[in-house]
Parts: sequence; structure tokens; C-alpha cells
Amino acid sequence: ADTWAFEGAGNIMNSKEVAAKVRRVAPYLQPNHGGLTISGGEPMMQPHFVAALFMEMHALGLTTCIDTNGQGTKHNNWYVVV
Repeated sequence: ADTWAFEGAGNIMNSKEVAAKVRRVAPYLQPNHGGLTISGGEPMMQPHFVAALFMEMHALGLTTCIDTNGQGTKHNNWYVVV
């Protein structure tokens, strides 16, 4: 196989938990227009999580960026407006 299994892989966190971790360093990022980049295997396999996390980042005044190949999920439900 050329990919990881989604079942049981890594720590499961929701967007609010991730945002809480980023919030601690936000004072260092905000003055320089810093932000959060989502990358990895394929972020758009979790489109709703990415959208929720980006909304949390925007509420903190941070910029966001996504590194994707545009794959999305098999249901093509990754079209979300942030």
C-alpha cells in the first residue's frame, strides 16, 4: 500500500483542541501576519475539519494556507467556503 490506514492512525483532535495549541503562539504570529499551513498526506480528505480549523485561525487574526493536490474525498464533498 502507498498510504497510511486512517483507522487508528495518530492522535485524534478536534479543531478547537488544535486551535487551543495554536492560540498559545498566536501573539508571536499575529504581528508578522503569520498563520497556519495545513499539509501532509492530503488535507482535503478531511475537508470539514480543515474548514473548521481555518475558521478558528481566522478568528485569531491568523492567515491560512493549504497544500493540497485537490484530491478530496470519494464523495466530492470538499467544497466548503472559509
